[in-house]
Amino acid sequence: MSSFVIAFVKSISIVAASISAIMAGSAISDAITAPRPQDPQAEFYGLVDSFEWSFLDSVLGQAACKAMAREYIERDNQYDIHHIVPKGHPSALPARKLLEQEKIDSKTEPRNLVLLSKRFHYYLNTNAYCEAINVIFHFVSITSKEEYLRDNYLYTMDIIGGLLSGYDLAINSMLP
Repeated sequence: MSSFVIAFVKSISIVAASISAIMAGSAISDAITAPRPQDPQAEFYGLVDSFEWSFLDSVLGQAACKAMAREYIERDNQYDIHHIVPKGHPSALPARKLLEQEKIDSKTEPRNLVLLSKRFHYYLNTNAYCEAINVIFHFVSITSKEEYLRDNYLYTMDIIGGLLSGYDLAINSMLP
């Protein structure tokens, strides 16, 4: 096969993966902005375009670019369990403290866990990622009514888990 054909096929794959990521992002955005039934706090979920979410999206985009640019190695086919609010990273302490106040254990809470490829996971546990997580959970803490705080923290983990899974899927769909 000529190098032109190979380059063309790779380009088509990148475009298809990008469209998939955009569609996944759109679906996540729709899920975030749609009011949940029986939730008087529904206006909280309409703030997806806020700075807090844009900051996280930027950090995830940078990690995804690094993951795609890295040369393939054998362990890229393996997976890790990622803690959305990192369990031991010193920079994530503010978010962990917020969760602890609501009796949510960041180490064991199932909604704080997401399965990611080692390729993507390697670039996530950074100070920038932790700061984005801290900002989002602080935002949730100041915009939620006390009686909905725990549920909103858990729902935020679901949203971030979906974003992480979407990025991971897009990255892996572009690999050979």
